[in-house]
Amino acid sequence: MVPRLLFDIVKCSNFCELLMESDTSHPCDDIINFQRICGNVKSLCDFQLPEPWNGDIVNAPILVISSNPAYSSCELYPTLDWPDPMIADFFINRFKDRGRYSWVLNNRVLNKDGSRSNPVRYWSSIQRRVEEILGRPAKPGIDYCLTELVHCKSSNEKGVKKALPVCAGNFCCDILRITGAKLIIVFGSIAKNYIKANCSSQNGIPTIYLPHPNSRKKKKVSDHFSKEEIENFRELLNGKGQYKNKFQNMGCPDVNLQSNIKYANVKLPTDEEIKIFIEEKIKEYTECLR
Repeated sequence: MVPRLLFDIVKCSNFCELLMESDTSHPCDDIINFQRICGNVKSLCDFQLPEPWNGDIVNAPILVISSNPAYSSCELYPTLDWPDPMIADFFINRFKDRGRYSWVLNNRVLNKDGSRSNPVRYWSSIQRRVEEILGRPAKPGIDYCLTELVHCKSSNEKGVKKALPVCAGNFCCDILRITGAKLIIVFGSIAKNYIKANCSSQNGIPTIYLPHPNSRKKKKVSDHFSKEEIENFRELLNGKGQYKNKFQNMGCPDVNLQSNIKYANVKLPTDEEIKIFIEEKIKEYTECLR
C-alpha cells in the first residue's frame, strides 16, 4: 500500500508552480532552479521529482533524517512523465534487490544508459552507522528508511536553508505521523538544528544526532555513545527496551502515530512490469544520444 503523502510530496504545489514560472521571491525558487542551471534539463519532463523518502516508511524500525537529497543528472530517476505506480515503487522499493533491474544495487544507482554509478558514499556511511546499532548487516529500505527535511534535489545543499522552513513545515510532521520507527537518527547540523528548534513536543520516538557523513567530525556511533547506550538502542529496536529519558525524543503537536494513514489508490507494479519499464527507458535514452 502506498501512503498518499508520497504523492503529496512528489507533486508538491510549490515545485509544480515554480517549474512553470520562476519566482525569485519564493523560498523554494533557488533549489528548484538548481536543476535548470546545473542539470541536463531540456523540458519540464526532465525535472527530477522531489524525493519523499526511500524505503518502507510505515514499517521500517529506524528513520534516518538529513537535510536534502543529492542530485545526479545521470540517474534513472522519476520525472513528471512517469506513471504513479512506478514513482511509488521507486521510492518504496528503491533498495530492493532485483538484480540488473534494481533501482539501486549495493548502493549503486541505475543510470539512464543502464550502467551503474559508484557506490553512493552517503548511503554507504548511513548503512555502516545503522549496522553499528543493529550489531548485524542492515538492509536499506527495510531495516531503515531514509528521508530529508527538504525534498527537492540539489548538490552541496544549494538552496536548502531558504527552502527549509517551507518544505519541512509542510511535510515533516506528516512524515512523523506515518513512520513506524522505534528510533530516529538525525544526520548533520542543518537537520539537527531544525529538529531541535521546531519539533519539541513529544511523540515517543527516541532520537539521536550524528554528524553528517560529509562532516570532518568523528562519524561512528561509538564515537558519540557508550556501549551501554548502543545496547539500549539495540534492545529498543528488538522490542525489549523501554524509552530512556536520556535520549531526546521529538514530535509535532497533536501527533497520533499511524492512527489515520491515508493510502493512495495505486497498485505497485510487478517485477516484470518494472523490468519492461526500465528497458524502455534505457532504450529511449540511448536512442536520443544517436
